[in-house]
Amino acid sequence: MPFRQGVIAYARFRVHDGPRVVDSALLDALEEHALRPASVGTPPELQAGWTAGRHVYDTTYDAETIVFGERLLFGLRLDTNRVPASIRQAYVAMAQETLRGRQNGNGGGAGRRAAQEEAQERCREELAAGRHLRSRMLPALWDVSRHLVFVPAFSDATVNALAELFAVTFDARLEPLSAGALARERLETSGLRRDYEDLGPTPFTGAPPAAAGGDVPAVPWSHMGPEPKDFLGNEFLIWLWSQTEIGSATISTGEGEVAIAIDRTLDMECAWDVTGKQMLRANGPARLPEAVASLRTGKWPRKLGLVMAAGGEQWELSFQGDRFAVSGAKLPKPEETPASEREAVEGRLNTLDTLDRALVALFHQFLAERTGEGWPSERDTLRSWIRGGRTLAKVDA
Repeated sequence: MPFRQGVIAYARFRVHDGPRVVDSALLDALEEHALRPASVGTPPELQAGWTAGRHVYDTTYDAETIVFGERLLFGLRLDTNRVPASIRQAYVAMAQETLRGRQNGNGGGAGRRAAQEEAQERCREELAAGRHLRSRMLPALWDVSRHLVFVPAFSDATVNALAELFAVTFDARLEPLSAGALARERLETSGLRRDYEDLGPTPFTGAPPAAAGGDVPAVPWSHMGPEPKDFLGNEFLIWLWSQTEIGSATISTGEGEVAIAIDRTLDMECAWDVTGKQMLRANGPARLPEAVASLRTGKWPRKLGLVMAAGGEQWELSFQGDRFAVSGAKLPKPEETPASEREAVEGRLNTLDTLDRALVALFHQFLAERTGEGWPSERDTLRSWIRGGRTLAKVDA
C-alpha cells in the first residue's frame, strides 16, 4: 500500500469517458467487481479484480477508507494461477518413470504422451485446489477531477488487465500516459498537432560506426512500442541533464520553479541500437567519465535518479523518461505528526500531487523549447555540450 505509506511507484493513465464526480456509485462499482476467485473448476491463469486497498484481501468499501476529496484510493488485485515449469517437468518425469516400471521399460511415444496427460491432470487438480495461487495487490489512486489514474502497472499484461477491468467496472477507457501520449495531449491542446506529427528523434551525435539506417537514431524501445513518440521522454532526460551542467539546476515552468539534481541512478541505452546498455549506480552518476563517454557514443538516458524540490517540498525518485514512470519515490516527512491515519494519508496524497505536477510542468517546459523557434540553437548547444563542454571540464578537473 505505498500510496498510504512507504516509497511510491506509479505509471500515469488518462481516464476517457469516465465518471466526473465522486459518489457512492463508484464505491458500489468497486465492490461489485471485487476479485472473487472461482470455487469450482480450474481457474484462469490470471484474474483481476478490485480490493479496498489497505491490503490484498481488504473488502471495506466505504468512503472513510477510500475517498479523499476528489480522489479514490483503492487497489488492483491480481491472482495468478500457474504451475511452475520446473514442477510440471518433474510431474512428467515421475509419470514416465512409473509407466516404464509398469511396462518393463518399454514406454515409447505412447508412454510419453500418457505421462504428459497424467502430469497435466495432476496440475489441473492442484490448480483447482488453489495450491499454486499467488495473489498480489497494486495500489491505485484515481484523481477523478484530473481524469488521472496512478498505478504501478508497467508490464503489458498488467496494463491490459487494469484497462479491461476499468472498462467493465466504470464504462471508461484508460490510456497509458507515456511521454509520447503526454506530448500529444499538450501539443493538441496548444493547437500544435502538426508539430507533434512532425517530431522525430534528434541526432545529438553522429551515428556509431556499426549503425545502419542513416543519420537519425532508431530509438528502438520507442519505435517498437505502442507510442512512437516516446523518445521525447529520453530527449527530456538529456535536456534535464544538460540543465544541471550548462544551464541552471533551477528551472522556471508555468507552475513555478523546480530545482533538480541527478543522483544515485543513471540507466542508458544506445539510441542507434548498436552499443547496448549501461547502468550506473553512484553519487552523482551523470558526472562519471563512463556516463559522459556513453552519451558521446550515442547512448541516451532511459532512467535517472532525481532529487527534486518545488513548492517548499523535496523528493527523491527514479524516473523513466520514455514511460513517464516513477519508482522509489521518497516523500518528505510532515513537519508535524498527523493527528490520524487519514490525515497522514491526505498529506501524502497532497505532496504526491505536487511532485507529479512538477514533473509534468518540467516536461511541458521542455516541449515548449523542443517545438519553439529557438530549438535549432538549443539543439546545437546540446550537441556542443555532449562533444566536450562543461561536463568534461568538470570530470577532468
